[in-house]
Amino acid sequence: MLGDVEAEVVHSAFGYFNFGLASKIWNSAKEMVPAREAGALYMECAGAFGASKLVDIDGFDAFNAASDKVIAAGLANCAGQALFAGTAAEPRSDDTAARAFQNVVILRELRGSLHLVAVVASGLSPETAHRVRRGMRELQTPRSGV
Repeated sequence: MLGDVEAEVVHSAFGYFNFGLASKIWNSAKEMVPAREAGALYMECAGAFGASKLVDIDGFDAFNAASDKVIAAGLANCAGQALFAGTAAEPRSDDTAARAFQNVVILRELRGSLHLVAVVASGLSPETAHRVRRGMRELQTPRSGV
């Protein structure tokens, strides 16, 4: 979704991942398929999944109308949200079930991008935020076996 960029750009957009691991995965993936092509294929696959698995569910017209508005509002002020913006820029299906799942993918990236912006704005490092899984009391008292 980010295009043909360096691993540092990917690390900036993903935030929580170890740079060495993210770099290795990103660079090896780019050797297999161009990044823009992979992003487009990912969204096509999301649409195909939605069309095949969500076909018997009602209400997608309303869901798509609402989620399209949320996505548009997010794009109106998406500073610091490169992964969301890149995902939202991909074409979406006219099939309602396919578009619904594609919208879910985009909304997930909006949530993730906003969460990363909030973490950084709070002064917490993304690495620390990624490691925090329990309440502060449990962080102060090491668990046995750790």
